[in-house]
Amino acid sequence: RDSYYIPEQNGVTGVPVEQWRATLRAGFANGLAPFFKPAYQKTPGGPYTADFTLKFLKADLEFTPVAIYRGGGAAAVVARVTWMAQIIAENGEVVARLKGEAISKNPWVDYGGSGRTAAEAVAQMYEEIADKALRPLSEGKAPAPAAPAVKGVNTL
Repeated sequence: RDSYYIPEQNGVTGVPVEQWRATLRAGFANGLAPFFKPAYQKTPGGPYTADFTLKFLKADLEFTPVAIYRGGGAAAVVARVTWMAQIIAENGEVVARLKGEAISKNPWVDYGGSGRTAAEAVAQMYEEIADKALRPLSEGKAPAPAAPAVKGVNTL
């Protein structure tokens, strides 16, 4: 989903989400892109391939209050991205299955802060992916073994 609406909940006003995929792409470009070589063609006119592919199975955004006004309603809100991803080698082997919950460092306390906190949570997500899987791969080590896929949980 690229554009959707997060309804009012837990004292947080409803939030329209637009260009979610663009936010995820920008987070990748600003954080992990240097770890990945661009896809290339092995033979002229052949298919594009890459050494590793990062595939998201889930990247859901929500907002959670961290401070409430006396009369109710959120005074400060953080963004939370719940995510699941795979790192797939060129041969199609899943070398890592990852999941996590990334939370923005700074709360949203003023009008228009939802986009800023969402971008922070996305940055945190990519930092977690780098720590859990990319750092071991760049050091020539295998990340923690990929757990077998569980139908309906780790696969699409």
